Amino acid sequence: MKLIYSEKIEEIDTFESAFKYFYLNADNLILPIINIGISEHPLNPEKKMKYLDKCLLVFQEIITSLEPT
Repeated sequence: MKLIYSEKIEEIDTFESAFKYFYLNADNLILPIINIGISEHPLNPEKKMKYLDKCLLVFQEIITSLEPT
């Protein structure tokens, strides 16, 4: 399933989340995240926090000085 959201990203809580690796390709940063919390967002419109076991956060068109590996 592929869902793309570019609004209300402040409602995504990564405080208790974890990730080990990240991927950088061209101008995209991809973070595999475990235990991400979401509230008052299109994925979870309720005020009570819900947690996803795993997901990918993709940041597009980023600017970096690192070389992709």
